Parts: sequence; C-alpha cells; structure tokens
Amino acid sequence: MLCIFLIPQFVFVFLQQSSLAPGMMVAITAIYIYGLRCMKKLAFSSGKILLFSIAVFILMAQSGYIAAFYDNYKPLFTLPALIIIFLGATLFSNRLLTVPPATLASVFRAVTYTLLLLGWISVIHRIDIGSYAAKPKAVFPFSEESHYALTVGIFVCASGILMKNRERVVLLANLLLQALIFPSLTLLVFCMMAIFIFWMARRITLMLTIIVVLVAAVYFMLTYFSDLPAIAYFGSRLTISDDTDNLTTLVFLQGLDDAKNALLESHGLGLGLQMAGTNGVGQYGYVIQSLAGSDFNRNDGGFLASKIVSEFGAVGLLISIGYMLILKKAVNTINRIRDNTDMESTLLKIAMAVVIAYAVEFFLRGYGYFSPGLFLFVTMMMVSSKLHRQRTRAVRPLPSPSSLQPQL
Repeated sequence: MLCIFLIPQFVFVFLQQSSLAPGMMVAITAIYIYGLRCMKKLAFSSGKILLFSIAVFILMAQSGYIAAFYDNYKPLFTLPALIIIFLGATLFSNRLLTVPPATLASVFRAVTYTLLLLGWISVIHRIDIGSYAAKPKAVFPFSEESHYALTVGIFVCASGILMKNRERVVLLANLLLQALIFPSLTLLVFCMMAIFIFWMARRITLMLTIIVVLVAAVYFMLTYFSDLPAIAYFGSRLTISDDTDNLTTLVFLQGLDDAKNALLESHGLGLGLQMAGTNGVGQYGYVIQSLAGSDFNRNDGGFLASKIVSEFGAVGLLISIGYMLILKKAVNTINRIRDNTDMESTLLKIAMAVVIAYAVEFFLRGYGYFSPGLFLFVTMMMVSSKLHRQRTRAVRPLPSPSSLQPQL
C-alpha cells in the first residue's frame, strides 16, 4: 500500500523528474505482482469492454491529431500509461476483496501511523538527502507539504472510519498539530473532512452548528491574532479576492479561470488530453507571472476538476457533477452501514471514506492524473461497484419450483 504513495514521490524528487508518471510506473509494478493471483478473476461485461474501447479510440484519435498538428506527443505517451494504471487498479481492487477485514483494518492503521511519523520526523529534523536539499518544503519522501497532506489526510479518513472515538481523536490531534506547525491549509481541510466522516455525516444539525462555530472562531482569530505566523498564513489563503497576492490562492483562482476559458474557447469540446494550460493565459495567470516570474500549476489545473474540464470540456463538467452525486451516495452508504466486522461493511466503509476524502484533491488541490490518490480512488470505486453487484445477486429472489414446471 505504501509503495504506490511513496515510490512516485521519491522518484520524482531524487531523479529530478518533471512529473509523478515515471514513479507511478515503477510503483504499479509492485501492484501487478501483488495482484497476480487475481489475474484469472478479471472479467468484464461486453458493455464495459465496448465503452472502454470507444473511450480509448476517441482519446487515441485526439492524441494523434494533437501530435500531428501541434507536434505535442505527451498525450500519446500518457494514454498507454493511464491504461496500465487503470488495469493495476482493477487488479488491486480484486485483491482487496480477498483480504480478511481485520488484516485490512490493520494495514490501513499501520500506513496511517507510518505517514504521521514521517510528518513528525520532518518537523523535528529536515532530511536533505540528494535532491531533497533543493526542496525547502519537502516532507521526506514527499516533494512538498501539500503532497504529504493529500496522502496522510486520505488515510486518516479511511482508517479512522473503522476506529473507536478515542483513537480517532488521537489521529485528529496529530493532523491538527501538523497543520498548525507546518503550517498547511490542506491538512486543516482534512481535519474538517475527517470530523465530517467520523461523526457528522448523519447529524446534519450538529454539523451546521459546528460550521457556524468554526466560522466565528476563524473570524475571531483573524481579527485579534492576525500577527501570529500560522494565523497570518491561513488568513492569506482564505482571502479569495482578485487583489490577493498569495500564490496558493491565485493558483486556485487560476484553475477556475482556465477551466472556464478553455470550456468557452473550445466551444465545450475541451483542449484535449494533457493539454490543460496550453490556451491563453488568464487574468490570474498574469498576476502569478508578475509575482513569481513564471507560470504555476497551469498544466495540472491546480486541482483535478479544473484539469478535466479544461481538457474534456462539457464531458469533464459532467464528470465533476457525477462525482458530486457519488459523494452524496457515499455519505448515505456510510450512514447505512453499522457493522465493522464482516468483509462487506469493512471494505465499504474504507471505500466510501476514500471517495469522500478525495474531494479535497478533486476540488481544492491536486496534481493531475498520475496521482496515487486518484489510483486509490479508482480502486475503491471498483471495490464498491463489485460489492454492490455481489449484494444484488445475493438478494435476488430464486425462482419458485412452480415457475420451473414446463407449460403444457
């Protein structure tokens, strides 16, 4: 489990790669080896094979057009890599279905505490091995604090959903302290996400009350304690306005602006696979260039929703809306499941927690398709789909003996 999250980051920094793609290809090898015994269980309906083939054909034709007319071969190399990762997620999901619930819970707990330990080690002593010396915000082996936050946050949510309240509080305390010490707005968002998943999903009134209290507390802190470094940090990132000079906020606004511009300029068709950021620079892009001297996060959109809308237009917009519907279903599923002891409930709770926690990467801070978080999200979507099919078959009524009698 750790391989898929740590290897891409290590390869990205240590070998000075331009993206996580090479590291993901290395890490996916371990997934294929781990899932080999489930290779024979791979089975797809004719409808899914047809749909997958059509999607690949369209993307291949589009990538070929981009290579021929724009001399950009990145989409052509991206598509086979994404197919390999998709098949790896399929194998991994089948393998997870064979793991005993207690073992699965222990693995997620161990990964979570290992990640938190890596965070604390970086707080106590910064590791400057090799290329990490040039990364002042690295949390070894992660290239920066936000990448660490996206990983540890999703595992805190996924493992904590199976824990008792006392251990959940321990996880949240660690996450909150690290959010304040680094400081990291992404970690702070995951704290709120974890609170929602653990306790608030079925208590809407209490959740709304806590939101009001939190908003009031944030306003109080920003008003009376704005001189403190951590408070000033969070305040600058929470200032969503056109005249902000905070790069993190500007990257988010740039993602929204680029997605809108790409959607309009392409007449709803999108720019094409891996073509985000190739259209004209928007108003926030110019501000970023004036402040930083170069572009920031235009190729990855700043967050995944921006990237897929920029590249796939109206289809990307529909995917984003579809994900919001999936989020609603995931919350309902968590509310419905009460038993943690059987395979189905354990896997479903983990899967739904991952689906909900992934919203941070999808809507706020992401880094493209070669993301370990996206791999885990796709894996858990497949797990929940297979469990749903198994449950449907189990409750399907058997034909009565009388209905099997031949008609005379």
